[in-house]
Amino acid sequence: MPDDPCRIIVSEPGYLVATIEKVDSGTALVEYRSVIVKTHGELYQPVRGFLGSHCSTVLSEETLSDPDMKFQKAVLTVRQIWEVCPGNGPHVCVAVPKPREDNDGELDRPGALGSLRVADSRT
Repeated sequence: MPDDPCRIIVSEPGYLVATIEKVDSGTALVEYRSVIVKTHGELYQPVRGFLGSHCSTVLSEETLSDPDMKFQKAVLTVRQIWEVCPGNGPHVCVAVPKPREDNDGELDRPGALGSLRVADSRT
């Protein structure tokens, strides 16, 4: 990620604003979206695309009243973002699992390659 203190991913006033920001703990994705904006919708696609290529953890999420947002309500979500998978610990992981050889010499590919999975040190 660039060294800019703030990078805009999407800016649609009244609907969705998402930025990448430098914070004390590293890098955060801050998104502020109207409750009308769905995470599977077209407007959210730039955020979904960014999340699809970076491991992340939701640090906070809250619904707020805001007369400037459509339907006067917004969801504020802050996520920790990593350039490189942090490994163990709870996070949404986008790291593609590496194939490994089983005892019989066959390649084992657990799960679907490139799919999102949640890594958790408790497992």
